[in-house]
Amino acid sequence: MAVERWIEERSWRDKYENTEQLWLTRFENPYSTESLNRIFREICAEAGIAVADRDLTWYSMRHSVGTYMLTNWQ
Repeated sequence: MAVERWIEERSWRDKYENTEQLWLTRFENPYSTESLNRIFREICAEAGIAVADRDLTWYSMRHSVGTYMLTNWQ
C-alpha cells in the first residue's frame, strides 16, 4: 500500500523526526486547509478545470473520493 511505503520512507527524512504528521510542507509545517486549497486550485488550473463559481475544495474532493470508494468497492 502506498501509505505504508510512505510511512517507511518518511522515517529516513530528518524533517519528520519527532513528529506524527503524515506530510509536511517544504517549510516543514503541516498542511493547512488554505495551503491544500491553493494546491488543489493550482492542479485544477493546470488540468483546465474551471473552479470559479463552483464549490471545489480539497475537502469536497476528499469527500467525493471517499463516497465513491464506499459505494463502489464493497
